[in-house]
Amino acid sequence: MILSDLSIKRPIFAAVMMLVLLTLGAFSYKRLAIDLYPNVEIPVISIITKFPGASPETIEREVTKRIEDAVNPISGVKHVISISRESVSQVVVEFQLEVRINEASQEARAKVNAIRGELPQGIEEPIIQKLDVSTMPIISLAVRSDRFTPRDLSTLVDKKVKRRIENISGVGKVDLVGLAKREVNVNIDPALLQALGMGVDEVIAGLQSENVNTPLGRLTGNGSEHPLRVSGKPTVVEQFKTMVIAERNGRPIKLSEVAEVQDGVEEQRSLLLSTACLLSGSTS
Repeated sequence: MILSDLSIKRPIFAAVMMLVLLTLGAFSYKRLAIDLYPNVEIPVISIITKFPGASPETIEREVTKRIEDAVNPISGVKHVISISRESVSQVVVEFQLEVRINEASQEARAKVNAIRGELPQGIEEPIIQKLDVSTMPIISLAVRSDRFTPRDLSTLVDKKVKRRIENISGVGKVDLVGLAKREVNVNIDPALLQALGMGVDEVIAGLQSENVNTPLGRLTGNGSEHPLRVSGKPTVVEQFKTMVIAERNGRPIKLSEVAEVQDGVEEQRSLLLSTACLLSGSTS
């Protein structure tokens, strides 16, 4: 009634007020910020634990179930979802909206650390992460070349392109997919191994014991001190072939006698068509 009376008795004043409101609305609309991924705090954390070589059943029984039992009593927990795959356990904990995610993350970390002794010895340190929308990839870049081999292209992208993108202001992380990294491949011949009466574990132990840089101590004299170490890591692939991995009847067994050593690439766990590498960048 008040607005109706005001509009009838003072039409000019009412018209001026409407124009002012329309002007303010149009001005505010132009300055209204729009964000595809607004800065919203989502009360969800994930706990990722790696157990190399373990089956999904072992992961579920010895890792996932124990972590679930540890985080369930935390105040404000709404849902607990877990995924057990070969060598990897992932537990996702969703909290009530009123829960502060930083405090919940700290409490979850304390709970997991409390049961650390109950988890298998071979696991890696559990990784506890908050769900952050701002860290999602915002750009993907594919790199392809007809001049370089996949290994050379991977080295170029890793050493040059990735580092330059990481130096851009606002970039928090760059992930590489489809790399073909260099790796020295040791292909064991079972027949040669059996002829010498050796096992694969003996070859692995020999490689681990020989492929190290061993510190020996210090050499002092004339008021100066110099560290001493044995440089056992090969610098070229050919040195792997002459590496002594075992002994039989007092005779040293070289790696080339039981295996073929190749300068190759590591087993690919991700694949892209052709010789392309994919870079995914995200803001910090």
